[in-house]
Amino acid sequence: MVWGDLQLAGSLLAQALELARRAGNREVEVARLYNLGMLSLTRGNRSDSECYILQGQAVAAETGDRQAQARLLTQLGVLAIEQNAPDRAVGLLEEDAGLAREIGDAMGVGFALCQEASLRTQQRNYREALRLSDQARPWSERARTHQDLDELHAHRSWLLGQISVTESRRKDGRRRRHPQK
Repeated sequence: MVWGDLQLAGSLLAQALELARRAGNREVEVARLYNLGMLSLTRGNRSDSECYILQGQAVAAETGDRQAQARLLTQLGVLAIEQNAPDRAVGLLEEDAGLAREIGDAMGVGFALCQEASLRTQQRNYREALRLSDQARPWSERARTHQDLDELHAHRSWLLGQISVTESRRKDGRRRRHPQK
């Protein structure tokens, strides 16, 4: 996959951030911090990514931009998943889903729940992943994100299969330990 000139993109975003700061445009400042955080993550620099996103969170909190706060919480949650910090990720994604509910951001709620469902799937906690996927569905329907709905449906079917396999193995294990006479 070709991403273009990431170094040039980083340089231009840093310049745009500086211009936004000089102009006192906090909304654009938050957006550029978010962009720099995502670019850093794309480049594999998680610590820089987290630094930019946390700076964006601070500015969004100062200005009361709850939409930006939710978007940045989402990225902190995704970053925590990538950093193999599942407890932190769950906390961030739950906070994100709550904030997104409060501000009426259906897409944000659906995405946060899907991310947590994905994490639970990685942890092989299929029942919790299924519960979260089922919670995400009406939010994704409201947001009219058809791709998410298709992915949710496929993920739900896969989870049901995994639950069935897990339960069958559990029953087989019990039968082996306690054979019937």
